[in-house]
Amino acid sequence: MMSSSRFSAASRRLYFPDVARGLMLLGIAGANATQGWVSTQGASMARDYGGVYGDSLWDRIAVVVGCLFFHVRGLPMFSTLLGIGFGMITVSLMRRGYPRSAARRLLIRRYGFLALFGVVHTVFLFWGDIMCFYGLAGILLALMIGFRDKVLLLLGSLVWVVSLVLTVIASLIPDPDVGGDASSFFGSAGDVSLTTHSYLGQVGGGLAIALAQVISFPMEVVLLGLPIVLGYLAAKRGIIHNIQAHRKLLWAWVIVALLVILCVGLPLGLAQIGVIGGAAQWEMLNQSFGVLTGPGIVAGLALALDPLQRRVARSEARGEHPRIPRALWPFAALGKRSMSGYVGQSVLFSILVTSYGLGLTRDSGAWKVTLMAILVWFLTLLGACLCEALGKPGPLEWLHRHLAYGRQGLPPRYEGPVEPPVGERALVYPGNESP
Repeated sequence: MMSSSRFSAASRRLYFPDVARGLMLLGIAGANATQGWVSTQGASMARDYGGVYGDSLWDRIAVVVGCLFFHVRGLPMFSTLLGIGFGMITVSLMRRGYPRSAARRLLIRRYGFLALFGVVHTVFLFWGDIMCFYGLAGILLALMIGFRDKVLLLLGSLVWVVSLVLTVIASLIPDPDVGGDASSFFGSAGDVSLTTHSYLGQVGGGLAIALAQVISFPMEVVLLGLPIVLGYLAAKRGIIHNIQAHRKLLWAWVIVALLVILCVGLPLGLAQIGVIGGAAQWEMLNQSFGVLTGPGIVAGLALALDPLQRRVARSEARGEHPRIPRALWPFAALGKRSMSGYVGQSVLFSILVTSYGLGLTRDSGAWKVTLMAILVWFLTLLGACLCEALGKPGPLEWLHRHLAYGRQGLPPRYEGPVEPPVGERALVYPGNESP
C-alpha cells in the first residue's frame, strides 16, 4: 500500500496539470482548425495541414510549425493528462476509504458521462471530438484499477508496439502522390469535414461518426493507450508529486519528445511543403511516434513549474494560502475549465469558419487558419479568466461534476456499506507497495 508520506504528497494541490491543459488547448485549436474545420480544395499542397496557396512563404512556415508542435502533439498530451487525472481521482478515493468495487462504479459513472458529452459534441458541433474516446478509455481504466502496475505498463507498451508495426507495414506502401502531398492518400480535410456544408448535414453525419467512434475505440486505444497508462502510473506512484526524486525519468521523457519533434515532425513539415518526398510515410510515422511526445511535453512542464510547486508546498506548510503567479494565472484558469474551453472552440469555429457561419478562412491557407485558431483559443482564455475572477467553474465542468458525484460531491470519507470480500475494504493497488 501507499505510505502515509505518499498520501500526503498526493493530497497537495498541483498547478502544472491546469497550466498544461490551458496551453494544450492552443495546440488542439491549431490542429483542429487546419485539419478539421476548413476546406482546402484550392491549395497546391499540404491540404491536410491548412493548405499552401500559391507560393505563400507564410503558409509554408505555418505548415512546418504545425507539424512540429500541433499535429499529434495535443492529443497525446491530453491523453497523458487524462491518465494523470484518473490516477489523482483514484488516489483520492483510496484516501477516502472507498472499496474497490464502489470506486470502480463511481469512476465508470464519471467517465461514462464524459463519453456521453463527447457523443453530443460529435453530433451537434464537431465530428473530430475526442471526449467520447477519453470517456471510454476512463471506463476501461476503471475496470483495470486492480491490475498491477507492471501489467498495465506492459499492456500500454504492447499496444504501442502494435501501432508501430502497423505503421511500418503501411509506410512500405508506395506514396501514390509523386508531388509529395499526402492528401490524396489520406483524404483532404475538405473531403472528410462535415462542417463545410449545412448544419443539418453536419448533424446527420455526426450521428454516423458518433457510432463509428465507438466501433473504432480499440484502434484508438492502440494509438493513445501508452500515454494514458504512463500518465496514470505517474499520478498513482507519486511521480508528479515528487519531481525532484524523478528528474532523470522526467528528463528522459522530455528528450524522447524532442527527438520525435525534430526527427519526425520536422521532416513531415518539409515533406508537406515539397522540400523532401515521402509525405504519406512521414505522416504515418508521426501518427505512431507522435504519441510519445505527450508524456514528454507534460514532463517538461512539470520540471519547469517544479520551483513554483515547491514554493506552494512551503506556503501550505506554513498555513498560508498560496497564489499562482500572474503570468500563469490565465492558463491555469483555462486548464481548470478545459472541457468548456474545448467545446467552446467548436462553438466559435462553427460561427467563424464554416460555410453556414461566417466562412472567414475558407481557402485562406495555413497561415490565416492558424491565426484564426490562436484567436479562438484566446477568446476561450478570456472566458475562463472571467469565470475565474467571478469564482465560477466552467459550465460543463459544473454539470459533469454534479452528474458524476451528485449535488453534495464526494464525502470526506466513504459512507456506503462495506462490500465483500473483506480484502476490498480499502482501494488497494496491487504492485503499489513500494515507490
